[in-house]
Amino acid sequence: MRSFDHEEPGRWRGALFGIVVLAAFVSLMGRAAHTQLEDAESYKKRVVGQLVRAGNAVPYRGEILDRNYDTLATSIDVDNAIAEPYRILDKEAFADSAAEILGLDPEVVYQRIRGDRMYVMLKRDISRIERERVRKVIEDKELPGLALESAADTRRFYPHKTRAGQVLGYVGGDQHGAAGLEQRLDESLRGETQHYYRARGRKDFKGRILPERLDSIVPEASSVALTIDSDLQDSLEQIMAEEVLVNRAEGGMALVTDVVTGEILAMVNVPFMNSNSYGTHEPWVTRNRIVTDILE
Repeated sequence: MRSFDHEEPGRWRGALFGIVVLAAFVSLMGRAAHTQLEDAESYKKRVVGQLVRAGNAVPYRGEILDRNYDTLATSIDVDNAIAEPYRILDKEAFADSAAEILGLDPEVVYQRIRGDRMYVMLKRDISRIERERVRKVIEDKELPGLALESAADTRRFYPHKTRAGQVLGYVGGDQHGAAGLEQRLDESLRGETQHYYRARGRKDFKGRILPERLDSIVPEASSVALTIDSDLQDSLEQIMAEEVLVNRAEGGMALVTDVVTGEILAMVNVPFMNSNSYGTHEPWVTRNRIVTDILE
């Protein structure tokens, strides 16, 4: 009669358990190896997409200077107003205050900040006045959740406003010269568009989201110095404005050149054009009529 070994079933169960664990381990190792070797690139792209934002950055457009290197046209940074909904306690009150600062509809602002997202865009390319308002609110800590973001774009700015407006021309929304010297010298002034990468949602030691900044170096384009004398241009514009007013003329033009070198020192068209707000003028006012119109 065969004796029964009470320890035998236990040994079989232990061996079976060990086989199952070993198979699971081998399966996990195989899956890990597959992930590392076969799917590594797709996972890498997914992670990079979550942490890094890529795009194209237009370099600072070159400046236009007068003969004495006084700036006639330059480029300034564009700022966006953003909100951080997770920091906002009273969202209705925030919507009312932010809308007043940025000239927006309070209901539109409220709908954008309803959730608890880390970041939402409130308004792109805010004006200088709006930027100063937002900065003051941030400095005074009056509206937690409101912040500024430096965009990758720039805006063309003409510090002397109407001075030599038709001569300088203006730049369109795509940062390409659309009239005057801005258009004629566009290729030199614009430079080459650069590809950039920038981190998303970086935080400081207090957990506050840092503004996104370009991590690549974007070189500036070429600047151009004209033969125009800015002071002489300003004086001649004042004289011409008075003459047009006294003679009740529809407009006027004047040109001053150096008789020895032929250099153009001043070129005036009345009515004047402010290149910062060229869209508010009638088309004929935006033309440099000394150059474009036929004179008899």
